[in-house]
Amino acid sequence: MKLKYHMRNHTGERPYVCNVCGRGFTVNTILLRHMRVHSGERPYVCVICGKAFSQSSTLNTHMKVHSASPKSNSGQLDQQQEQQQASQQRDVMKFQVCAWLS
Repeated sequence: MKLKYHMRNHTGERPYVCNVCGRGFTVNTILLRHMRVHSGERPYVCVICGKAFSQSSTLNTHMKVHSASPKSNSGQLDQQQEQQQASQQRDVMKFQVCAWLS
């Protein structure tokens, strides 16, 4: 079955068509994911900042923002970034404690 889907990339066959914009897809599940563009559904939510995404892969990429340590030109975190990181860490701790208590 995977070979069949793969071959559609070469043949141009796109049997699954969006009824809103007409864009075609080789696999039904990709069409279903695409439909979130039109519906506005964003089921993947960052537990740190609350930002929502339509795809899990986009959320995973976003999470790197919270794990990275941005540096200023002098190599030091500026005060605003430090405060933001501290606030995010407190929010994570609150979330973890609430999850533990429930």
